[in-house]
Amino acid sequence: MNRIQLLFRSYHPIVTSLLFGQMISRIAMSMSMPFLALYLAKNTDMSAAMIGFVAGAGSLAGTFGGFIGGALSDRCGRRLIMFISLFAWSAVFIGFAFFKQPALLLLLSLLNGICRSWFEPVSQVLMGDLTEPERRFKLYSLRYLMGNVGVAIGPLLGVYLGVGSSPLPFLVTGLISCSTAASCSR
Repeated sequence: MNRIQLLFRSYHPIVTSLLFGQMISRIAMSMSMPFLALYLAKNTDMSAAMIGFVAGAGSLAGTFGGFIGGALSDRCGRRLIMFISLFAWSAVFIGFAFFKQPALLLLLSLLNGICRSWFEPVSQVLMGDLTEPERRFKLYSLRYLMGNVGVAIGPLLGVYLGVGSSPLPFLVTGLISCSTAASCSR
């Protein structure tokens, strides 16, 4: 255990927060997003085609949102864009839990893609900025590992919390996004 503690302490505190935030946010995302289609099918009167459109719209928005997020982070600062994306992401997931209107769900899905496309690359660049060049390869490998641990745990929690029938996984994901933003602000 001491080796693990020493490893994490050897990085800048913001980097350590982002590493753990990566794992926790991947847990949260993986316990809600894989079940979005089931959740929409059980809790709205949307057609299968509309559910597919809503679920896929986020990825499309993320494809284009990354360009905007990168430009904004260069202009306004990485931390600001990260916080905006995390707090907006939190609102997105809380919105998934409460809204049932197709247009609002589509908007939330689009915002989900944009928030992810802003947060992921900006957090990677910030971690690189705060780490010596010779240690970046190990850092990015560790970040990838933390993300994979989160993706392995998240769906299990999603199943436990309701497999698409309950808004609880979306609420938990929203609260985790908000707390991740708060922990990175220190």
